[in-house]
Amino acid sequence: MAGERVIEEMTHEFKVGEVLKGEVVRIADFGAFVRLNHFTDGMVHISEMVPFRVERVSDIIKDGMIVPVKIIKVDREQGKISLSIKEADPGFFRKP
Repeated sequence: MAGERVIEEMTHEFKVGEVLKGEVVRIADFGAFVRLNHFTDGMVHISEMVPFRVERVSDIIKDGMIVPVKIIKVDREQGKISLSIKEADPGFFRKP
């Protein structure tokens, strides 16, 4: 059963528009990296986190947080997935 789950995660093809939950695994000045499964991370640019302006990513998001994300772009050639929290759940973060 566990082996089937690993194979499913390895072969899962992420699609634009898909909404998932993921864990924040790294914070950068420009955004945050979110783990989608054991094999795949995506990136949420700071402009895709909240529908209001923030100065620093670390003001609103922390490592280890579980966040809703919507896949907004899949670049299979570069192996990159762009994500949006504000499109997945616009009210997830509240304006300070």
